Amino acid sequence: MALSRVTGPPGRLDVPVPRADRMAAYWITLAPGASGPVPAAPWRGTWEAEHARITSGEVARQGHPGEGDGFAASGEYDVSGLNMNDSAVTFTVEAPAEGEYDLAVFYSHMYGRGAEATEPQPAQQVLAVNGAERFVDYPSTMNWQHRSVVHVPVRLREGENTVELSKSGAIGTARGEVALDKIDLVERRPVRCSYDGAFARHEAPGEDPVFDVYAAEDRYHRFAGAEQGVLLGPQNQCVPVDLTRPVFLHAGVNRLRAAAERLDVEPAEGLRSWTWTPRRRSARAGRA
Repeated sequence: MALSRVTGPPGRLDVPVPRADRMAAYWITLAPGASGPVPAAPWRGTWEAEHARITSGEVARQGHPGEGDGFAASGEYDVSGLNMNDSAVTFTVEAPAEGEYDLAVFYSHMYGRGAEATEPQPAQQVLAVNGAERFVDYPSTMNWQHRSVVHVPVRLREGENTVELSKSGAIGTARGEVALDKIDLVERRPVRCSYDGAFARHEAPGEDPVFDVYAAEDRYHRFAGAEQGVLLGPQNQCVPVDLTRPVFLHAGVNRLRAAAERLDVEPAEGLRSWTWTPRRRSARAGRA
């Protein structure tokens, strides 16, 4: 994430992309500028798995500019074969200050527990941040070269920290196998985003404009600028939402139709996010 002010002649804007990666995709949001300083974006750091300390794992080259048919990986490489009891990828990271950070783990894996699983479950790894352990669940990406990301809130101290993702730890052995691409750390602080209606899409005559609303993680958000809206799903599902109350957005871009000249969106502080519950712990009710 980067915030900047750009200017240009009528009909043209040149938007700089810091440290552009030819194998990456970028989402750019434009809005009419205002006077005053541009707020600083939250601090962010990136560490490639292939550059970390690897135990019982293998580095493999994936898609790159010279092989357009390959599946892209950050930095062109990922780390796989992390299926031994001592398999681990250990990152040494530098944090600018003590506090809360969002850890994004970019990964891939084909199965849940494995091909033999009778009831597939998300694969796991043991995450240890400065020695404090917890399990991390990874939903299947259906292919070892298809990437996804999970987000985990972590607390770091100022300066050097150790982030390790391993097959086993003091809390036990993780199920399944995961290939790692990279990790990102982003300072956790409320970021208020504004979306100008002049840049929204009008997909059909007579309908309200559609805003592309970005969420850094799966969580509830608060809106200002409209009271009602409709979230549009990937298969044209339409979900009416009350924008006077917190609305749950998934990580990434959310399509929202709303009668607004401008939408202001920010994370809803103090609200618990979602919790994944295995099917076997649930009970059917009614006509389900």
